[in-house]
Amino acid sequence: MTNLLEYLLTPPSFPDRDKTRIARWLYLFSWSFIGMLVLLTIPMFSPLYPLDEQARITFIYLQLFMLVLVAGGLILLRRGYTNLVAFVICLLVYLATFYSHAFVFKTIHSPSIVGYFVLIPIAGLFFGSRIMLLAGFLSAGTVTVTFLLEIWGVSVPLSEVQSTLDDLGYILFCMVLNVALTRALLSDMQASADEARRTATDLSISNRELEANQILLQQARDQLEQRVIQRTAELAEANAHLKAEISERQQSENRFRGLAENSPDFIYIWDIPSGEWLYTNRPLLLNHSTKAIASLDGYSAYIHPEDRAAVHAHWHSVAHADESAGQIEYRVLDQAGEWQWIQSRETVLARDEEGRPHQVLANLTIITERKQVEQTLRTAKEMAEAATRAKSEFLANMSHEIRTPMNGVVGMTSLLLSTQLSPEQRIYVDTIRLSSDSLLAILNDILDLSKAEFGKLGLERQPLDVRRSVEETLDLLAPKAAEKGLELCFYVTPDVPQSIWGDPMRLRQILVNLLSNAIKFTQEGEVYLFVEARTVEEKRIEVHFAVRDSGIGIAADHLQALFQPFSQVDTSNTRKYGGTGLGLAISKRLTELMGGEIWAESQEMAGSTFHFTLVTDVVEDTPRSEDSAQTGLLAGRHALLIDDNQASRMILQRHLDAWGIEVAATAHVDELRAWLQSELTWDLLLVDLQMPGIDGLQLAITARRLRPDLDILLMKTIGDSHIREQAEALGMRLIYKPVKPQQLLNELILLSGGLPAAPEPTLPPPDIDLELGSRYPLKILLAEDNLVNQKVALRMLKRLGYDADVVANGAETVAACEQVNYDVILMDVQMPEMDGLEATRRIRAHHAGRHIPPYIIAMTAAAMQLDKEACLEAGMNDFISKPTRVENLAESLERYLRIYRPSLASSSGKTPKSATIP
Repeated sequence: MTNLLEYLLTPPSFPDRDKTRIARWLYLFSWSFIGMLVLLTIPMFSPLYPLDEQARITFIYLQLFMLVLVAGGLILLRRGYTNLVAFVICLLVYLATFYSHAFVFKTIHSPSIVGYFVLIPIAGLFFGSRIMLLAGFLSAGTVTVTFLLEIWGVSVPLSEVQSTLDDLGYILFCMVLNVALTRALLSDMQASADEARRTATDLSISNRELEANQILLQQARDQLEQRVIQRTAELAEANAHLKAEISERQQSENRFRGLAENSPDFIYIWDIPSGEWLYTNRPLLLNHSTKAIASLDGYSAYIHPEDRAAVHAHWHSVAHADESAGQIEYRVLDQAGEWQWIQSRETVLARDEEGRPHQVLANLTIITERKQVEQTLRTAKEMAEAATRAKSEFLANMSHEIRTPMNGVVGMTSLLLSTQLSPEQRIYVDTIRLSSDSLLAILNDILDLSKAEFGKLGLERQPLDVRRSVEETLDLLAPKAAEKGLELCFYVTPDVPQSIWGDPMRLRQILVNLLSNAIKFTQEGEVYLFVEARTVEEKRIEVHFAVRDSGIGIAADHLQALFQPFSQVDTSNTRKYGGTGLGLAISKRLTELMGGEIWAESQEMAGSTFHFTLVTDVVEDTPRSEDSAQTGLLAGRHALLIDDNQASRMILQRHLDAWGIEVAATAHVDELRAWLQSELTWDLLLVDLQMPGIDGLQLAITARRLRPDLDILLMKTIGDSHIREQAEALGMRLIYKPVKPQQLLNELILLSGGLPAAPEPTLPPPDIDLELGSRYPLKILLAEDNLVNQKVALRMLKRLGYDADVVANGAETVAACEQVNYDVILMDVQMPEMDGLEATRRIRAHHAGRHIPPYIIAMTAAAMQLDKEACLEAGMNDFISKPTRVENLAESLERYLRIYRPSLASSSGKTPKSATIP
C-alpha cells in the first residue's frame, strides 16, 4: 500500500526538462484539483445545503465525473502525454467553473467564479503567455455574458442576491490583475529558467572541459606509464642482450680457445708493427719450440730457400693489402731435418686508424700427405691420359686397318650400283651398301668414344627424310629377321614431316642398334617400329621413335645399366647373344646430342620397348602426300587382307584406308573363304605368304579360282627369288616385307591398270659424269700400296674415263713427279718407305716455282678430323676418306677443274656439283 501511494504521489521524470517541469505542475494541480472536488462534493450530502435534492445529485455526479477525468489524466501524465493532460485540466476547470456559475448558481455572484482565477495561471504555466491571455479573454467574456443574462432576466440566480455592475467590474479587474501578475511571474520564471539554463549550459561546458582535461590527463598518465613500462622492458631487454652478449663472447672465447688448443693446425696471432707472435695455440711447431720461432725472422730461417722469397712477398701483401684473407703453400724444415709442406691461411683481425692491418690470425696446416696424394693422382692422371692417347691411337689404327678392306667393298658396290641391275639385284646391292655404311658408322662411333673423352663429338646437319631412313634401316635388317621367322613391321604417322634437319647416318646408327637388339633377343613374334612427331614450337618438332619386340624382356634391376658403356644384360660365359655392349651407350650419347633422350620399358618374358626422341627443325613442314590422280584409281575399291600378325594387319589397314580402299582383314583362312564365297564385291586380295600352317601361294591360287577377276598381291620377307617368277606366271604381284607404303601404292596402282605413283624407293645410280675424262683429259698419278685399293681406284677412274699411273709408296711418288708433270695426284697417307704427308711436302718444295702445281687429293683410311687437318697442313688440296665412292672422287675432280681449269669446266656446258674446298 505504501509503495502504491509513493508511486501515485511521486511525479514522473522525462529526458526533456521542460516536460518534466510541466508534469510536476500538472501532478500538483491534479491532486489539488482532486482535493478541491472532494471538498466541494462533501457539503452536497448535507440536507442543509441550499440546493434541492435533484440539483445536489446532478452536482455530485458531475464532480465524480471530473474526478474520474482527473484520475485518467494522472495515468496519461505518467505515460508522457503532458500537453494532452494540461489541455484537459484547463478545459475541465473552465467547464466546471462555467457550469457552476452559469447553470447552477446562475449568477456571477458565486464562489465558483474563483475557477477562472485558477484557469488563468495554470494556462500560463502549462502553455505560456499567449494561451494565458486567451484563457483570460475567454473567462472575462463568459462572466460578462452570464452577467448580461442575469441583468436581462434570462437566468434567475439561485440565491436572492442580485449581481451588480460593481461586481462585474471587480471580477474583471481581478482577472486583469491576475493576468498581469501571472504574466510577470511567468516572465520572471522564464528569465530564471533561461538563467538557470545558461548556468547549466556553462556548467555542462565546464564539466565537459573538465572531463576532457581529465581524459587528457588520464591519457598523459597512461602514456607516461606505458613509456615507463616500455623503457623498463627495453632496459631489461638490453640487460638481457648485454648478458647474452657477454655470455656469448665468453662462450665464443672459450670455443675459440678450445678449438685453437684442440685444432690439428698450428695457430698464431701476428702483431704486424712488432713482427712478433702474440699468441700460439701450442708450444711446438714441427717439434720446434715456439719461443725460438715466435717472430717472422726466427720462423723464416726454417722455410725452404726456394720458397722463402715467395713467402716474404706474401707476408708483405697481407700486411699492406686491403683484402682480409690470403693463403700460400710452402715447405718448412722440421726438427728431424725433413721438409714438410705447410699451407698458411691468414685473416686480418684488427686494423689501425688508417685502415692498415694491425693484427693477423694465421692458420698453419701440414699438407705433406695431401701433396703426396696430389702427386700420385697427377702421375695417375698422366698415365691415364697416356693410356687414353694410346687407346685413341689404337682405335685410329684399327679404323685404318678395317677401312682399307672396306674400301674394296664400298668401292666395288658403288661401281656395281652404277650399272644396270634388276630390281631384286638392286635391293641386294643396296643392302650391301647399307651394311657397309652401318659398319662404317660403327667404326666412326667407336672413334666417337675417343672424341667424346675430349669433348669433340659432333653431328652433321643436313636435310633428313625420316621415312627413307627408317625404310633403309629395315632393308638392312630384314634378312636377319627373316632368318628367325620374325615379323618386321613399321608405321610412320602422317604428322611426321617430309624433311627435317639432322644427321641421317647417326639416326640410322641408333635405329640399327635398337632394331638389331630387338631381333637378337626375340625368338618368335614380331619387332615393331613406331614413329610419331609433336610440335614443340613453330617449325620445331620432337620426333619420337619406339621399337617394340616380343622377346625375353629385361629385369627391372638391369634397366639402369643398359646405357652404360660395355654393359650387357647377358654377362654369362656362354654369351648366347653376343655383342660389345657399346650400341646403347653410343645411342644414348647421340640422342642427347640431338636434344632428345632414350629410355626403355620392359618386363621379363613379356618383351621390351625402347624409346628415343630427337628435337629438330622442319625443313619442309608439308607432310608427304601421294598423287591424288594416282590414289584416285584406288578410291572405292574393296580389298581382302589375310595376315597372321596383328601389327602388320593394323599397319596395312591404315595405309589402305588412307587411299580410300575399304578393307576387310582377318588372320583365319575360313573367314577369308567365307568372304570370297559371299555375294560381296571384292577387287583386291593381299596375302601374306608366310603364315604358320598355311600355304599362302596355294591360298592365293584358290582365291583366284573362286574370283577370277580378283587382283592379288603377295607379301613375303626377302629371299627366295623364284617366288617372284611364280607370282608373275600366275598374274599376281609380289612385294617384300616389311611393306613400304610407296612400294605398296605402286603395286596396287599397277594392279588397277595405272602407272606407278613414284619409282621404286631404291637408290638411283650415282649422278656422275661418265664422260668426264673424254672432255677433260688429265694426267693422274695414284699413290697406293694396297693392291685391292689400287684396283678399286683404277676402276673408279676408268668409270669416269681416266687412266692413271700407279706407284706403291711415297718415294716412288716423289720420283714420278720429278719425271712427269701430273695434274692430279691421289695420295694415300700411310705407305711404306715414305708416307703421303712427307711425299706431299717434298712435291710442294720441288714444284714451288710452277704456275699450276699438282692438285693432291688425300685418299686415306685415317678419317679423324686431326688426320684431315694434318693432310691440309702438309700441302694437300682435298680430302677423301676411305672407303671411297665414285661420286666422291668425281666431285673432287670437278672441284679441281672448276678452280684450276675454269675454261675447261665452263666449256662443257655442265656445271659441276658445288662443294666446299677444305
